[in-house]
Amino acid sequence: MAQNTLEVFKEIQITHKGSKPDLKISLVNEEENKIDVEVSVNIKRHQFDEDCVVSFQPYNNRGFALKPKTMGTVGDLNKAEINVFKYSIDINKEDARFRLLVSKEGKFKESKVNRLVGKAEIKNFFEAETEKTDKKHESLLFTKEDEIGTIFKLDMAPQRVPWLLLKKGCNIKYNLDHNVNPIMKTLIYTSVVRDIIKTYLTDDTFRECPYREKWFQLISKKIGEPINEFPENFIDINGNITQIDSDTQIWIDGVVETMVSNLPDKNGITLIQKFKNAAFQSLQTVDESEEY
Repeated sequence: MAQNTLEVFKEIQITHKGSKPDLKISLVNEEENKIDVEVSVNIKRHQFDEDCVVSFQPYNNRGFALKPKTMGTVGDLNKAEINVFKYSIDINKEDARFRLLVSKEGKFKESKVNRLVGKAEIKNFFEAETEKTDKKHESLLFTKEDEIGTIFKLDMAPQRVPWLLLKKGCNIKYNLDHNVNPIMKTLIYTSVVRDIIKTYLTDDTFRECPYREKWFQLISKKIGEPINEFPENFIDINGNITQIDSDTQIWIDGVVETMVSNLPDKNGITLIQKFKNAAFQSLQTVDESEEY
């Protein structure tokens, strides 16, 4: 008779946060629509029966679940101090979700059943990985894919770091993170960095924002100009129209040029040079196509 899964009792919650979590999932490698993860498990403290089976199940943010991957019995896992498993999963990082399941075989009305006795749900893997990376590198601009109507959108609020939202399903984040498309990267970051600077200069609601100060410190370091010399009288009011004055606009353009266009990679090649090279290659491709 076919087995059925039946949750008879409230299962033990297996932790994946805190200083000593039962479960840790780390991103090892990322490709387009695929990730490699390392899963570390230590559930000794919960004292599950040794014949309980432990499995790991990836699923995406739309609820589509992949086949659970059996890690072994609790008895097998308890023989080691820590258990590390590596999996390749055909889900992109932004959509990835995970479950760790501990089940025990039993009987229910003469039928064999698998009773769920322990469980962990990780629904924010991408945000957790982003947070770890950003803490390590002190990023001043977080990025993530989201359900938005435009290709990209800047999301800013006082007292928190700016977010660059990228349209989900277009692989834009993958292209930006892996420098696949310098034309896209140049255009997006030119617009976003300009808007961040304008907001921090002109919007009083950000006056006490700690990230405003961090952005200004970074700008000061990049352009070699002290913060107290940044533009102050930067607003023109013409009738009912408020706009940034021309001198401040020129200053902002110069900052964006330094921080985006002239940003060099490890080989000293600037982003604007990559933009020109890619644009030239695209033009050659068009010419060859028309010739054909």
